[in-house]
Amino acid sequence: MDPLTAFSVFCNIITTVEAAVKTGKELKQLFDAASGLTGNHERVERSAAQLRKIAGELDTARRTLPSGSQQQPLFVDIAKECKDVTDKIDAILVECRVDDRGPKLVAVFKATVRTRRRRSELDRLLSEMESATKSLQISIAAASQYVAQKPECFGHSSN
Repeated sequence: MDPLTAFSVFCNIITTVEAAVKTGKELKQLFDAASGLTGNHERVERSAAQLRKIAGELDTARRTLPSGSQQQPLFVDIAKECKDVTDKIDAILVECRVDDRGPKLVAVFKATVRTRRRRSELDRLLSEMESATKSLQISIAAASQYVAQKPECFGHSSN
């Protein structure tokens, strides 16, 4: 075997071993996880829940705006976008969760396969969640500015 071919085979072996170790770590983490999700997926789940809660609060605050307010439709759209993205993320995470039926090792392997299959979609949704979070921040800033400019609409005096 010539040196270039030997080096190529060696690199392929290293790549395969690296992927096996990475998969093994993920399997171990899922096997040990009480929630049935990896630590990364748990963080995503918490972030989605926080975004859903903030969007709900924005929707509640929207109802206090005067009916002719220009911000109302914007707030409705942003709150809906946040809810849609978080619902899709939750659906994927439910699918990626290790279920309690059957042998745990088999359930962990199945969850890993489902996770790998949905990874690109989850990454896209995380990107959408980032975008929705930025829109939400801008909306909150706009609402704060509106309240500061028109305190009489909200029962505040402009001392």
